[in-house]
Amino acid sequence: MIKQCVHCDIEFDTESARKKEVGGRINECIDCVEELGTETAIKHRGLVDFTNNNIRVMSFKDKDELERFNKTKDSENSRLD
Repeated sequence: MIKQCVHCDIEFDTESARKKEVGGRINECIDCVEELGTETAIKHRGLVDFTNNNIRVMSFKDKDELERFNKTKDSENSRLD
C-alpha cells in the first residue's frame, strides 16, 4: 500500500521489506522513522526448553540487543549440532 509520510510528504510502500524491518507508524516513511527514532516496539524472543517443557519470552530494549542475543544463541546452537 502506498502512503504519504506525515513528516516529509514523500510516498512510500508500507508493505516493503525495509519498512517492515525498520518499523515505525504506518504513516511514516523509513527515513523519518530512522531520523526521528519513532519506532517504539519492544523486541521479543521466545525460547522453548523441551526437556523441562518450559517456555520463556524475553524482551530487549532495542533491536541491537536482540540481534546480539540471537547471534550468541545461534552460535551456541551450532556448537551442539
